[in-house]
Amino acid sequence: MGYVLNEGFLPEKYFEDICMVPHGSFHEKPLSDYLVRFADKLGLRRKQDAMGNVIIYKNASTGYELHPTVLLQGHMDMVCDKKSDCLHDFEKDPLDLYIEDGKVHARGTTLGADDGVGVAYMMAVLSDPNVAHPPLECLFTVQEEVGCKGAAAVDGSDITAKRMIGLDNVTGDSTYICSAGMGILTIAHPLHRAVSSGKAAYMLKVEGLTGGHSGDEIHQEKGNSVKIAARTLMALRRDGFSIQLASVNGGSKINSIPRTCQVLFLTDANLEGMLAKVDRMQTILRREMKDSEPDLKLVLTSAEIVPASSQEESDEILECLYLFPNGLRHRSLSIEGLTTASSNLGVIETKEDALVLSCSARGAEDSFFEEIIEEIRVLTARYGWSEISYDRSSCWPYLDHSEVRDLARDAYREVTGRELILLAIHGGLECGDLSAACPGIDIVTLGPLVKGYHTYDEYLDLTSFAESYRVLLKLLEKL
Repeated sequence: MGYVLNEGFLPEKYFEDICMVPHGSFHEKPLSDYLVRFADKLGLRRKQDAMGNVIIYKNASTGYELHPTVLLQGHMDMVCDKKSDCLHDFEKDPLDLYIEDGKVHARGTTLGADDGVGVAYMMAVLSDPNVAHPPLECLFTVQEEVGCKGAAAVDGSDITAKRMIGLDNVTGDSTYICSAGMGILTIAHPLHRAVSSGKAAYMLKVEGLTGGHSGDEIHQEKGNSVKIAARTLMALRRDGFSIQLASVNGGSKINSIPRTCQVLFLTDANLEGMLAKVDRMQTILRREMKDSEPDLKLVLTSAEIVPASSQEESDEILECLYLFPNGLRHRSLSIEGLTTASSNLGVIETKEDALVLSCSARGAEDSFFEEIIEEIRVLTARYGWSEISYDRSSCWPYLDHSEVRDLARDAYREVTGRELILLAIHGGLECGDLSAACPGIDIVTLGPLVKGYHTYDEYLDLTSFAESYRVLLKLLEKL
């Protein structure tokens, strides 16, 4: 079969090539090895570390030999999400690409343009002998989407550059000027389930939510399905219904605001009695979130009897989920629209003998997210949860003056005729860990327009993809 994208335009060719290689978080080895073979074929020096990060080095083009080295950087891994009826296997299957109205989609799944576009740009620059550029160090990292673990493991001695272009940027018209640090905490509550006689089983489903990125969209008052489920069940409990939990499952990725949640529970109430209370809660929630979640649905149905936790254990779990810190915490008073601290209850899953929860906290200063994580630790320990793991990544602080940023604004203006927007974000970028590993490095970011990333609605705008590549080439000329 031929290419869906334009094989003659190197960024599109390489983007489609990497879409044929599985590269979800923690499963990047096939793509990491592919990049090693790519470098070897071009005769370029490269290094692959134990985690799978790859650095490829390229000498300066003619006339740029004395220019300072530039680091290009993007991450290999993608968020793997798909529609409920999609049979795609992210560890084996190539993505099924198609173009509609000038936009690239993957049928039924995430596209991985975050950050496949950055990988493709670097491959295009490395393979094209006609690009004018200083000496290059191209860094391809792993496990960005699960806490920037690859970037945190980079050996700073492998990088000599003091100027960096980050290619994990999905705006098309903006450059990031700072990013949040993040902590990811996974905890567990033991389950001691048994059959309770004389009770009926019910399933509560939270559906119809929009989801989204837990950093970039946390300020938009989007509903968190797990929190909504906990609030609904607490409302039932206040009305006198006993709730014994059998299972709680919600969310799919730590970095995503959970769209759905399913809670299986036992109670001595009948279905008709609870339906009126659930409908009332749905009305309240829809009114509260009429602008952010107009399609929110609470669905209560009868289910088969299963073993459930005791009343005491169920109360512990339910109260903790109800009180769990989630959502916007602080906004900046100096940079308009910037969230400076937040948390997201991202995934909860019922295992055979434990309930496992993963959450994240973000902050424009490392102290912001570290404090939220401590609050969560204190709260959950009171309710019988224990810590399984904790990972963190550093923030990228704003620089008042950046020479690379100034040159990027010039390059963008020359290519597009427009002004580059300066964007402070609450999302996590590897720029934070790389600035910590390479003290004094001056960073700018570039990238095309990608919408719906981290969801199966993701698409890449092809016009922006080509335009942003021209901006990158112009900036390399100036450096």
